[in-house]
Amino acid sequence: ESAGGSEQCAPSVDDPPAEVPTLEPPPKVATAQPERVDRRPRAILRFDDGQEVEVRQPMVMGRNPIRMAESADLEPLVISGGKVSRAHLMVSIEDDRLLVDDCGSRNGSAILASGGSEPMQLLSGTPVAIEPGTRVYLGSRSFTVLETNLAAAR
Repeated sequence: ESAGGSEQCAPSVDDPPAEVPTLEPPPKVATAQPERVDRRPRAILRFDDGQEVEVRQPMVMGRNPIRMAESADLEPLVISGGKVSRAHLMVSIEDDRLLVDDCGSRNGSAILASGGSEPMQLLSGTPVAIEPGTRVYLGSRSFTVLETNLAAAR
């Protein structure tokens, strides 16, 4: 045996030849029409200052929502205004429903359904489904759901 032990790695004359793995080409994929990706927003929200926001993925709104957004893989949306908490409100999409949830904000959040007369306070940790025409209040700010396209991104 040599000092490096290379004799142990060399095949013996009596060993059968080792099978060499062969790479097979990947299976052919049908090249029909390329899949069309629906790039329309899942919802459009209009804030009380006229700004419109497209919802394409779950988001967190607030004065400084960056830390919560990064830790929960959410899109941050900075909302300035009195009584808005750092991470105030979460907007998500689940089972083709647009949901809002108060993030434990100090001044709370509420919704007023289209045609409703009294806003309903949101309880932190209890997501509520909303529809077009619903007004959502967060601190001293608000937005209205203009439209939804919830079955778009399946």
